[in-house]
Amino acid sequence: MKDRLTFIGFNLHGHEKSMGAQHTKKTAEDSKIVQPATPSTGGKILFLTIFDRTTYSGLFRASTVCFAIWLIGASQTAVTLYDKEIDAYTDKYKFEAVTHRFLDQTDCRLLSSYQADCFLAQHKIDASGNALQALKVVTDSARLISILLFIASAFLFVCTPFARNAYKEYGR
Repeated sequence: MKDRLTFIGFNLHGHEKSMGAQHTKKTAEDSKIVQPATPSTGGKILFLTIFDRTTYSGLFRASTVCFAIWLIGASQTAVTLYDKEIDAYTDKYKFEAVTHRFLDQTDCRLLSSYQADCFLAQHKIDASGNALQALKVVTDSARLISILLFIASAFLFVCTPFARNAYKEYGR
């Protein structure tokens, strides 16, 4: 009956019921110094490989290569694509001047004498737009990867001496 009358830590008689473990006095056995576990061979190799001079220097070289890809992609390829875009817009404006219709709003299948020019102009505009989008994706990806690799390289450069010292002290 007493258990039925208990409600959230109080019984119905107004006395507080104990809800948790009783506090005990700590002994010397309770406060032993815990030794760290010895690392596995694979973990040791992985740790020493990550925090190694060749790792952060390799990441730095990879970031430099990605940065060069970004620069080359942005400077050299864009010039070539720009010439193609000029050619596409030349055909578009010639078509619009001759037919007095906007190319974007024209259904080329309904034209008789300018059908080939219309299809060609539309194709050139679409192709140059898609090529510029592809170039932007590649160059933006190379730039982002370059930045991330550089940050990882700098992080490992700073952390490697501290991590290796900590491993020598505790990782035996």
